[in-house]
Amino acid sequence: FSPRELDEALGLRIPRYFCGDLLQRLPPAFHSKYRDSWPSLFIGPAGTTSPLHVDSFGSHFWMALTQGRKRWRLFPRQSAPFLYPRYFEGSPDPSFQVDPDRPDTRRFPLFEKACESGYLCTMEAGDLIFVPALCPHQVENLETTCALSANYVDATNLALALKELEEQSLWA
Repeated sequence: FSPRELDEALGLRIPRYFCGDLLQRLPPAFHSKYRDSWPSLFIGPAGTTSPLHVDSFGSHFWMALTQGRKRWRLFPRQSAPFLYPRYFEGSPDPSFQVDPDRPDTRRFPLFEKACESGYLCTMEAGDLIFVPALCPHQVENLETTCALSANYVDATNLALALKELEEQSLWA
């Protein structure tokens, strides 16, 4: 969908800040993997979660919530080592061992350092959230939700995205 199509179909106007997505300017050979992958529609029942993670290849992320409520827990990228990242074969992106909702501080004592700079917020219908590249985040649907989102690359994270994509090619 183009920004104009989203506005016409859903009454959702993507802020100009997110319209500089370089992924939307890729040549046709890359359309299916990057350009045509976003935006994404997220529909989920109350109680479902997205565990603590970072988004792929150094991309930024935005989400516009059209229905329901979501609880977000976000950490700056500098907090990632305090969240006990681990890497699995075949994936360059970390998952995190600590559960921020029920942290085992004896097993993960550095988690408290991450909490010093973490954020907790509740997103309501009509809200939009921005998650900078490499920032760990966790999401819980407090009600049945419907949201539109996209990962994107612009001038602020282009060098990081290129570095991450190059590193990911080594995993393939």
